[in-house]
Amino acid sequence: MSETQTVTPPVATAPDVGGLVEDLTALLGPDLVLTDDRSLDKASQDGSYLSPILRAQWPIGRPEVVVRPTSVDQVPAVVRAAVRRGVPITSRGKGTGNYGQVVPLHGGLVLDLTALRGIDHVDPEAGTVTAEAGVRMMSLEKRLARDGSQLWMYPSTVQSTLGGFLAGGSAGTGTIVHGRNHEGFVEALDVVYAHPDAEIVHLEGDDAQPFVHTYGVAGIIVRATVRIEPLQDWRCVYASFDDHHDAFSVVPRIHRLDPAPRLCSADGAHVAGCLPPDEAMPPGRASLRAIVDASVADRVSALVTEAGGVVEAVRSGVNESIKVSTLSYNHPTHWLQKAEPDTW
Repeated sequence: MSETQTVTPPVATAPDVGGLVEDLTALLGPDLVLTDDRSLDKASQDGSYLSPILRAQWPIGRPEVVVRPTSVDQVPAVVRAAVRRGVPITSRGKGTGNYGQVVPLHGGLVLDLTALRGIDHVDPEAGTVTAEAGVRMMSLEKRLARDGSQLWMYPSTVQSTLGGFLAGGSAGTGTIVHGRNHEGFVEALDVVYAHPDAEIVHLEGDDAQPFVHTYGVAGIIVRATVRIEPLQDWRCVYASFDDHHDAFSVVPRIHRLDPAPRLCSADGAHVAGCLPPDEAMPPGRASLRAIVDASVADRVSALVTEAGGVVEAVRSGVNESIKVSTLSYNHPTHWLQKAEPDTW
């Protein structure tokens, strides 16, 4: 055999979890390889508790081991070890998805990527940022704001990770203008395939798209380059109405403004009353919250008044935009369930 030839180690015919734990401990040290009940239980759940149908089926899967690599370069070695030992791999971010995507249905290894939080490169001229899979979307948006930039979009669950949003998410704050996360948001990905010779593979353009919104099944995302744009001067408008029909009637009118809003969300009085208390959401009234460009804020106020509503507050700043985002999409369901357990 020549010195340049390599031999791929054989893949186990049956899962060898004990052997994998030994391999991973040797690779990463004992602190990053977890087999205690608390860690395994935490890695068995995500936001699917919001669905009574899914919650009734819990537990639907539990790993035998959780590993938390602290650098992107460690991931291929972890994957190679799991494949050699025949142990299924489930990649995981913050576990904020609502549909059980990160629950290890077949047990095995949960690959927790939340420690991969590096922001590698911000390029306003190219309109991109490159960051590791575990960086939180909220942290990324705040970091970009300091440089006068913003993400094309981010999920309303702002604690979600970049890799988790790309693999398991779909839409969020900013999608009124830019569409969903698999419609031009992603410029490039670094992924790891689950095979015995796993390495980091860099993919750009069309080659990267099959890994977006496919839940990590096609490949494990460890780094991503996504689209950014110049930071807009946003205003967070809170309005209240006697009747939710009046609140709802304003939403399409705001949607048609130019520049378009970054987000617009409305709820009836009962739902709004279950959201975190805020003087801008008075009890007993329907609520509308919108993130709009400063140039149309007065027009939004006029639309609210024309529909019989009251503008309760107009706020600015990246933290305020993030707050409005967390009160939108599926988050009212979360607050309803907290306020009225076993009802919604």
